[in-house]
Amino acid sequence: MHDRHGCGEIFANLSSYVDGDLSGATCEELAAHLRACEPCRRYLESLKATKEALHAAGRESPLSREVVSRSLEECLAALDRARRGGT
Repeated sequence: MHDRHGCGEIFANLSSYVDGDLSGATCEELAAHLRACEPCRRYLESLKATKEALHAAGRESPLSREVVSRSLEECLAALDRARRGGT
């Protein structure tokens, strides 16, 4: 069974990982964790989809601060559920 001890740190770095802002060593460490951790992979895919949707919506019309805040809160709630093994 996978030890999820490092998931919190992984979750904290996923946005930077998606944006390509991590150093080589940190990026490699995160990639190794993702290979072994299904909840983190699911969250990564959710984060990518959310970022793509927000970018697409922003091209169509500017998003209000409230919409962005609500979207981020929903992502954090999904992260918390995934970390606890929920769906």
